[in-house]
Amino acid sequence: MPWKANEEKREWHPATSSDRCYDLEKRLKAEGLNIRLVEYARTTDDVLKVACIFDGPDADPNAERWKSYQETD
Repeated sequence: MPWKANEEKREWHPATSSDRCYDLEKRLKAEGLNIRLVEYARTTDDVLKVACIFDGPDADPNAERWKSYQETD
């Protein structure tokens, strides 16, 4: 069954590869969050090819952890 972002109950972030999911996990933990990578799923996007799926006490499906590039310029 294909992964669907709008049905996901866990926190997720897009990435260019599954290896980047581990980098995201490290970054979230370095920020003090009790969160862990539990899965990654293929997307249909040509650049952000996977969704890194996180769970744990601090996982929030509505989290906006980082500002967009437009907000930082």
